[in-house]
Amino acid sequence: MKQQPANPPAHYRVSQEILMSFAAPPRWCWLSGHGGLVRFLQEQKTTSDGQDLEASRLAGMFWFDEILFSSTRAQAKSELHAQFPKGPPQGTTLRSLTGLFMRLCLRQDLAICKNWTQDFDGYAVLPLRPQDALLALVGPIREQPYYSKLRKRDKRHALAESKNIRLPGGAEQFVVDFSLKENRAHEGRIMGPFPF
Repeated sequence: MKQQPANPPAHYRVSQEILMSFAAPPRWCWLSGHGGLVRFLQEQKTTSDGQDLEASRLAGMFWFDEILFSSTRAQAKSELHAQFPKGPPQGTTLRSLTGLFMRLCLRQDLAICKNWTQDFDGYAVLPLRPQDALLALVGPIREQPYYSKLRKRDKRHALAESKNIRLPGGAEQFVVDFSLKENRAHEGRIMGPFPF
């Protein structure tokens, strides 16, 4: 995926919450292919903690590079084949184990707190062509606690919170606002949701 420096859109204000999700000051870029972006999705549900979660919007704002997604999948398959040369344990499938491996690794890289969602239910893909120009705010993801203190507290998380378990982040994040006129045409090309 290619990144070209861009000017901030006129009269556009980036929220403090979005700015705080970056480990360093982000930069505006035009994105084009070959390549694409991936976004994790959750279904509408009530978690085991009793937290009501809304379904993710397909055209949400937070994305990451498809290369990270595909390389993590390749790593998962390689390690699982080495661990289970005769096939996965009874009652599981290679696909389900690969999905679990990916979700655990990518939660760390993307610093997605556990109480945002207990699990990822699927993902969306936005392919980018060489002629595309998608405007995004780009930068490294800031680390955060495994259970975010900004979210509803649950006494069952107290031990994890007291140990200050951190998600390191560090992966590159792409914040894309599809309400911007520069990005509206791309929204209709988002594909998914896909299962892991």
